[in-house]
Amino acid sequence: MGCEFYVTDDLRDRTKQNNGFQTVLLAKNKAGYHNLAKLSSISFAEGFYYVPRIDKEVLLQYKENLIVSTGGPGGEVPYLILNVGEKQAEETFLWYKSISGKTFMWS
Repeated sequence: MGCEFYVTDDLRDRTKQNNGFQTVLLAKNKAGYHNLAKLSSISFAEGFYYVPRIDKEVLLQYKENLIVSTGGPGGEVPYLILNVGEKQAEETFLWYKSISGKTFMWS
């Protein structure tokens, strides 16, 4: 079971449209599924501004038993590789890898 999320800088900031980056999260088990459901609820109830969004702070809070993916071309890591630089992309990749433990997918 999985879900695609838009990860933004601050899910409560409604001063400008910032949809964030597409990130796919997969549940490892039942506890991960419950964390996906909680993140989905937060994205709609607290983060909705044009699209349902979460931020890295909320992701850290509910990261247990989840597998993180870079999310394809709309993801943060691919965006940084193409538009900013490989060093910044690697730092972001390592941050996502650190929160998901050994389970990280490059898509």
